[in-house]
Amino acid sequence: MPRSVKNIACVSALLACVQMPQAAGAQQTGWEKTDTANSYDLTITHRPEGDASDDTITLHSDTAPLDAFAAASHAAPATGRQGKAIRLQGILTTDSTATGAALWIAAYAGTKQVAFSNTQAAPVPASSQNVTRTTLVLIPHDATRLVFGVLLKGKGKVTASSLTLSALDDEKLPDGTPLPEAVMQKALSDIKENAVNASHIDWKTETPRLLALSHTALLADVYANLRALIKNLDDHHSLVIPPWKTSGFEQMWRAPPEAKTLSAGINTIGLTGFTPHSPQEMSAYRDALLSTIRSLAPAKGWVLDLRKDQGGNMWPMLAGLKPFLGDAPLGYFVTISGEKSRPWKETLPIDHQGMAQPDLSTIPVAVLIGPHTASSGEAVAIAFKGRPNTRFFGTPTAGLTSSNRTFRLPDGGIMPIATSFEADRTGVIYKHGVEPDEHIEDETATIQAATLWLHNLTVP
Repeated sequence: MPRSVKNIACVSALLACVQMPQAAGAQQTGWEKTDTANSYDLTITHRPEGDASDDTITLHSDTAPLDAFAAASHAAPATGRQGKAIRLQGILTTDSTATGAALWIAAYAGTKQVAFSNTQAAPVPASSQNVTRTTLVLIPHDATRLVFGVLLKGKGKVTASSLTLSALDDEKLPDGTPLPEAVMQKALSDIKENAVNASHIDWKTETPRLLALSHTALLADVYANLRALIKNLDDHHSLVIPPWKTSGFEQMWRAPPEAKTLSAGINTIGLTGFTPHSPQEMSAYRDALLSTIRSLAPAKGWVLDLRKDQGGNMWPMLAGLKPFLGDAPLGYFVTISGEKSRPWKETLPIDHQGMAQPDLSTIPVAVLIGPHTASSGEAVAIAFKGRPNTRFFGTPTAGLTSSNRTFRLPDGGIMPIATSFEADRTGVIYKHGVEPDEHIEDETATIQAATLWLHNLTVP
């Protein structure tokens, strides 16, 4: 995570605990300042006949230490906004900001904070002009007031303008369809046409019921009903994420592979998942994995530890493990009708030609799996099924052995839906996870059993 995002995240945690001043004690402009170092200036350009959206707010300090921050805040009633998804949008201009600037919004029930959101996932560069930022928050039904504004951490200058609050629930598509109805229509269509377990739903009953509900429902109710519908798919992998939660959902996992020598002639390599999809990051991960394998080769046997591999993006993991997998088909995606995709080996999107790689395609490999081996981590495990000189140790995997396709909804929500199951190179389909060849609960005993198998297999 970039340093500026981490810094803003820390400030946000502090800000979430700050009891913002009541509107009754506000300045003439309605704006208040929280200043942890007493070193920030707050300047408001205010039109007497305007509201907060007409104000220009500037926070500035030439002396504030890196861990200090200031926040400008404005209060608004929660009346008419309870239960709705509220969008805070504004334009930020920064000048030599040391560690970050962001917009934020909180909801209070009396003096208790009941909701909070900010733009920390999209930090504004240190010196930028007119950068638009947006954040969403779902307002609880017991909220009595909202407080929103801009914050600055460390020294520098930030100016915010055109701050507006709007309810997503009240918006319409260009054709006039209310947003809650549009979300429901799109979601039902995508699930019915693409979900691998779509037949588990009674569409003749559910479609008219849910469409009728969306005519009067708020977005929060639409998503609650979609979650219930998706649960009935019973694939344990599909889900729906409302727009006010997508920021956290799409955070990246980038943990590097872990490797070491276990005993004479036996090495271990562990994967913990990887989610980025940019070509640069995928190539870097693949290269790191290949380099790690090359640095430890040669060996008589390997332990591949997938017990912490919670998934993400399967392709760079498979590309980095190519020395063990060779050029054979690694697996397939299989639709509900039984149609196979091209073999996974033919769809690897990363060019790994030209890199010196040891040929480990027949070397013994003990694969360790468990309940935290999930999603793309399970796909990696499946790629080793049917491989010669390979044995699985541990406990069954999470059971998310399906391929998810992400559908975008009209309000910015996302819906990853299981559209096919996964099969190994021999054609065996995995609908409920991967089973080990040797079932062992204890983690240490699992490694010991794998090491013993490798030792016995490789002793002349």
